[in-house]
Amino acid sequence: MNNLSRALQFLFGMRETVNRSSYLKWGFGLMLLKLVLEVVLYWAATAQLVSPLQFLSPFVSQRYPNLQTLPDWYIPTVVLTSLPFVWIGAGMSIRRSADAGLSPWFGIGFFVPGLNYILFLLLSFCRSSARQAWAVESRSPATMNFRASLAFVLGLAALGTLLTWLSTNHLTSYGSSLFFASPLVLGLLQSYFLGWKTARTWRQISFSVVLTIALIHLLLLVFALEGIICLAMSLPLSVAMALIGAAFGTAIANFSSPKKTGPVMLVLLLPGLSIVEKHWTPPVQDSVVSTVEVAALPEQVWPHVVKFSDLPPANEWLFKLGVAHPLRARIEGQGVGAVRRCEFSTGAFIEPITVWEAPHHLAFDVRYQPQPLREVSFYDHVDAPHLNGYFRSVRGEFRLTQTPDGLTRLEGQTWYEMEMHPGWYWQLYGRWFIHQIHLRVLNHIKNLTEAELSIRH
Repeated sequence: MNNLSRALQFLFGMRETVNRSSYLKWGFGLMLLKLVLEVVLYWAATAQLVSPLQFLSPFVSQRYPNLQTLPDWYIPTVVLTSLPFVWIGAGMSIRRSADAGLSPWFGIGFFVPGLNYILFLLLSFCRSSARQAWAVESRSPATMNFRASLAFVLGLAALGTLLTWLSTNHLTSYGSSLFFASPLVLGLLQSYFLGWKTARTWRQISFSVVLTIALIHLLLLVFALEGIICLAMSLPLSVAMALIGAAFGTAIANFSSPKKTGPVMLVLLLPGLSIVEKHWTPPVQDSVVSTVEVAALPEQVWPHVVKFSDLPPANEWLFKLGVAHPLRARIEGQGVGAVRRCEFSTGAFIEPITVWEAPHHLAFDVRYQPQPLREVSFYDHVDAPHLNGYFRSVRGEFRLTQTPDGLTRLEGQTWYEMEMHPGWYWQLYGRWFIHQIHLRVLNHIKNLTEAELSIRH
């Protein structure tokens, strides 16, 4: 038990130095364990194997092929099981950098996909430095007063708002550099300078970091750069990444005395990361399937699939907050080549029919789509860049299958593309939104069909 306790303290703690042999041994061992874990999870989801080349790819679409066919539980499970490996890898890389005589800020590169492999190889070859570079630093008790602390929070909040505006409005990038790297770096920066030469509790540091992230979101709302819905969706990830950054920044302040230029350089690199990510990261491609059962035959359901009357007012809180929802559907013509017009609360989808196999299969492309939501804000209109083209419906279909007990299984499927990263995070929202839209349409078709049959009988 003592050996296990020491091993866990070495892996998850930040106090002990990491030499080259320990870094190599644990690094390769954990990488092999992570590969086995991903093979098992992917096999459970698809009955297929993950190759080592897939495992090493920094792109999610290459690492997990056929992402749109994976079950909903897969991505959250992979993310949760990956967190301990990311924590250990980053913590050991920071300490190994210090042991090798490099700045511990060098180890932060572990968070960058693809770069983490290069960093691992580099740190595995570096010999330990003769000087003691990772030890408890003597610091004075906390002396920063309230005004100084508040000024620090306000300054970093202004910096975070500026970085967000630069990324979204000028670099046109809603990527991991914005939602993942920026809060991580701000947490590192804030915790390091709060704890640099001054002893502070984790409670003080975490409160300051969370306050800074919350203030950034408030400023984005006040300056009409974003609306409440998208800010609410990004807040959990931003807070989590900022706190992770704060944990490592606090450790660097506690156990080393690097130059102040390290965290500043990280901030300056963020715009470059946005540019690289925008040109190198492919869009997320995914699909969502929803089903209901209708007490009718497929030929009785089909007319209401092709076009349907006005839906009842949307009472779901999601749609009341501004997420686009369907109102009615009309169609011009019949068969392949006809054009379906599905009217949403934000405008109309124009959908040319590509498959017309009555009464079992209706498929269509999306030629035009309106904005996916109306942002809730202090202002009448917020035109955030992500509302235009960052979330695109590509095509959709309805399938009607008669069940053995005489019912119709009505299935709706939507294929979409998304240029917001990290994809696994935004897919959680995207899949849920589309599923709720599907259910609103499918249940309306179900109710129309069953009501019509009840009148006939």
